Amino acid sequence: MSDSAASVDSVLRLIVDIASVPAPPFAEENRHPLIRRLLSEWARGMPFAVDSAGNVVVWAEGGGRQPPLLVTAHLDTVFPDRSVAITQDDTWVCGPGVSDDASGVAAVLYLAQFLAGRMPSAGRGMILAFTVGEEGAGGLRGIKHIFAVLAGEERDPALETLLPGYAMRLPSAMVAVDGGLGSVVNRGLHVRRRRVSWKGDGGHSWGAAGTPSAIAAAARALAAISRIPARPGHTTVNVGVISGGTGVNSIAAECTADIEVRSVSGARAASVISRIEKIASEAAASAGLSIGVEVLDDRPGGVTRSSARVVKLLESELLRAGVPFSLAVSSTEANIAMAYRVPAVATGVVAAERTHTPDERFRRASLEKGLAVVRNYVSALLE
Repeated sequence: MSDSAASVDSVLRLIVDIASVPAPPFAEENRHPLIRRLLSEWARGMPFAVDSAGNVVVWAEGGGRQPPLLVTAHLDTVFPDRSVAITQDDTWVCGPGVSDDASGVAAVLYLAQFLAGRMPSAGRGMILAFTVGEEGAGGLRGIKHIFAVLAGEERDPALETLLPGYAMRLPSAMVAVDGGLGSVVNRGLHVRRRRVSWKGDGGHSWGAAGTPSAIAAAARALAAISRIPARPGHTTVNVGVISGGTGVNSIAAECTADIEVRSVSGARAASVISRIEKIASEAAASAGLSIGVEVLDDRPGGVTRSSARVVKLLESELLRAGVPFSLAVSSTEANIAMAYRVPAVATGVVAAERTHTPDERFRRASLEKGLAVVRNYVSALLE
């Protein structure tokens, strides 16, 4: 067996081990003991710490004093906190979260192992971060915290102790190892998420007949919201969760809906979410109900120019590996870097399918090329 094949087999085992530990948003600490143990084995000589947000952050010293490179992978998944079964055959590795983002976490551990003792003598240092809160209600809270600390907007004793003074500044570039192999995400979507609640008195379906129903008001509002024109590739609206009522013979006292707007335009995202809030408020007022709107997430977008070094070097490595690639638009941790005007991309190390479903899977054979691409790419960014 070749050295590269042995490395791939080791990383495959890492992916299975990581994905087997449930880690929904706000329960990422489930994976902390595993990540700590793996870092002691795979990142020998590299100090690490857990910051106040719950990110596990590693420092790799370079020979120079330039702004550091930041490489991230997120610990959380979209799946609930229950046991996870991972299956494999000669073609596929299957199971919740194996690609998004157990493969990214394993790839960053692989990078730490590869670069231990190999950091360029005149090159920049590197921050490796295993982050929390990337998915869903997490709202990118982990990567937001790291950037706020590096920008001097917040304090974090763990990071201030871990990182040398010259590294406590915005990074030269950021790579989020998250997504599919060949995807070069250089544009971040603007995202607005709201939890809207309609509330009234409710009552018995017969004895309190005529009392306004929160579910009926919500249904009228959501029907109107569904008629907001979608522009695929530009702006989308989604009602992802609805809940309310207590029984078939009760007039609903409350109904709640989680609503998301995504857009390549920050102005358009803000305009559409304002329209949604207006529709919801009007439906409540016309029914004599109260309305509550909770901000779940306001996620900034941004763009890294296609001519930027962080993009061109990745395209070059993908081309050299014979991997078809394309520029892409998505919502990832790279959004936050772009919002701070730091050149950033998100890219993955496996060819994945059925992401965010219990049947999520990736092609085993894609991992070897993916690891080679990210290894050579990050090495070039450190120079």
